[in-house]
Formats: sequence, structure tokens, C-alpha cells
Amino acid sequence: MTNGPTTATQGRQPNDFTLRGENKQIYFATTSFPGEPLFTYKDEEDESRNREFRGDEIDILEVKFGKLITVLIEQVPDSHVIYLTLVLPTIYLPEGENEHPVETIAIVTTHQTPFTGPGGNPNGLQVDTYDTLVLEGTARLLIT
Repeated sequence: MTNGPTTATQGRQPNDFTLRGENKQIYFATTSFPGEPLFTYKDEEDESRNREFRGDEIDILEVKFGKLITVLIEQVPDSHVIYLTLVLPTIYLPEGENEHPVETIAIVTTHQTPFTGPGGNPNGLQVDTYDTLVLEGTARLLIT
């Protein structure tokens, strides 16, 4: 038994992710030609929510189990804001390979932003609700 890293853990990490599930498509690249991240979201059920995000429009948070990639999908004043957070696992590519299958989830958060008076909401309000999307696809290493 060795205590050092294995070939798989010494391997390269992908920088390009194509994911699909539940009539949604997500494309994420850690970098693009201008040198900034790129995130594309397509909703086959509601094309008005299709969006492309670049650079500072993408919030990337590194956590112990990978990365959380968050974008703003929809904003309706005095009503709600919808965020999509892709849970991106850590992946090491097999030796000699430039792609690997990936399974993950995305969390769609609806944050209520209703107009409330000084007394607040007398009936109470759960501000955030969550839906989970199950996704699968391919993680690739593109030479940039």
C-alpha cells in the first residue's frame, strides 16, 4: 500500500462540462477565449429562461466536495429571484484520456422578494424554496 497520490489523483482535471437532465442543458467552461468562465443554461420547457453568462456574472465557490457554480436565471421585482447552482464534483481524468462521464445535480432556488410593509408579512413566509435537477453528461479537458 502506498501513501502517495495515485495516477488518477495526479491526473489532469477537466475544464469543460456539458450536462443534461430534466429538459435542461447546462454548459460550463472554467475559461473561454477571453480568459473568463462561460456558463450557458437552456430550458427546453421555458425558453424565456435561456441565458448565457460570462465572467463576473458567474459566482464560483470552491468547497470541500467540489465547486458551487451559481448564476441568476430570473429576476422579477417585488416578486422573486431564481438562482441556479450547479454542484460540480472534483474529477480527475484517466491517464491518456481527455474526457470522463459525470453525474451531478443543480439546485434551483426561488427567493421570494415580495413587497412587505413595515409590519412584515402577517401570514409568515418561507423566503427560499429549492428544486433539484439530476444531471449527467461529459467532463472534458480542452487545451486552451
